[in-house]
Amino acid sequence: MLSMQAVSQEIAVAKKIDSNVSLEKWPLPFNISYAKLDLIIRGYFRAGADNRLVTADDLSKTTGLNLNTLKANSRFLVSLGVLAQAEGEGFSLTTEGSGYAKALSSGDEGQLA
Repeated sequence: MLSMQAVSQEIAVAKKIDSNVSLEKWPLPFNISYAKLDLIIRGYFRAGADNRLVTADDLSKTTGLNLNTLKANSRFLVSLGVLAQAEGEGFSLTTEGSGYAKALSSGDEGQLA
């Protein structure tokens, strides 16, 4: 799984090599910071997304984040391998995403690299 900084660096390098590079591979984060992306990941973990599907609507109610922002950024997290999207509206944490969420929740910075 790539870290958020690694994704940013990969995109920057690709753009330097070829200014026509398509960004479709990365549905870039929308209206959000790294801290809020981590909040979304922790929110999915706290909602039990390591064991069941959780909708962005459910997460909006528990995190206070805008529903449209959550949907767009959940798709971004799917592209990174943090979340998996089921048919319909549900998302679940991947094995890697669950490990990342556990490290975030425990404050174990060494596990986040």
